[in-house]
Amino acid sequence: MKSFKPKKGVLIHSIILLLVSLPFFIYLIDSETIETHPIILLPLISPLIFILWFYLGTSYKLESDQLYYKSGFIKGRIPIFEIREIHKDTTLWAGLKPALSSGGIIIKHGKFDDIYIAPENNEELIRDLVKINPSIKILERGN
Repeated sequence: MKSFKPKKGVLIHSIILLLVSLPFFIYLIDSETIETHPIILLPLISPLIFILWFYLGTSYKLESDQLYYKSGFIKGRIPIFEIREIHKDTTLWAGLKPALSSGGIIIKHGKFDDIYIAPENNEELIRDLVKINPSIKILERGN
């Protein structure tokens, strides 16, 4: 089994920074209310926990003839011999996206399915997939 770390973009880091700092700013503005009613912070902390679940729980793994992906509650596998083509260094704006960044790869598999993932190193993952299934068509950005 070979693991691939996800690429973590500026947007996800900015969202986490905002969600972490927001309760502190609110505390600075109205510390008395926060100290007497700390439950008021729950609506601010809940999205942070949800985002951190995706941030820390995103991974891609190659095991024999399967590509496994996981991001928060999104998880699944793709039989590598069902992959028809890969669009590299691009972004999918709608659809299944177990990814934390733009500039990843779109994997077209099965008859009509596609998925967007963003490993740290697109080339390494593509190279490993093509070793297993040499019939995968690789398309550069813009094709």
